[in-house]
Amino acid sequence: MDNLGTALAQSGLVDRAEEEFAAAARLEPGNPHIHFNLGCALAQLGRNAEARAQFEATLRLAPDDADARANLARLPNF
Repeated sequence: MDNLGTALAQSGLVDRAEEEFAAAARLEPGNPHIHFNLGCALAQLGRNAEARAQFEATLRLAPDDADARANLARLPNF
């Protein structure tokens, strides 16, 4: 599901990619890579609050993830 989500995102089908990443996150909630990918897809869809939650989940699982920290900093604050 994560690989399919990546392929969909790279093809510009971000809404479909988000669905795949969300399904993958339900199956593997302890995988920081999946939460990161889901956060990226959500951010691209303008769903910033949900993206923030996924980047925060990434950082709980992988505190040294510089990409997640950078993406989190780029999100607009509400």
